[in-house]
Amino acid sequence: MQAIDIEKAKKVFNRLSATIAQHDFPRVGTVIVSIAIVEIAHQSGSTEIISQADQALYYAKEHGRNNVCCYENLLQDSLIKPFGLQVGADEAEFF
Repeated sequence: MQAIDIEKAKKVFNRLSATIAQHDFPRVGTVIVSIAIVEIAHQSGSTEIISQADQALYYAKEHGRNNVCCYENLLQDSLIKPFGLQVGADEAEFF
């Protein structure tokens, strides 16, 4: 979404999530979704943006599913660590 603040984006995606959950899909019935929001601002590239969104999405799925989580809000509330600080000194992360 372009030129929209995070709180407005969360409202839009919460409505989308609710609409999807209320729809009866012909072959599968009910579907729920978890959505991650990342503000594209000062990242070094697309890999960092995708990694931040992935981190927020995993948090959403691990905390009840059918959630909308914002990477920046999760950081602010100290619920996740900044991208790049999740891996310990003796670990390697491959993306």
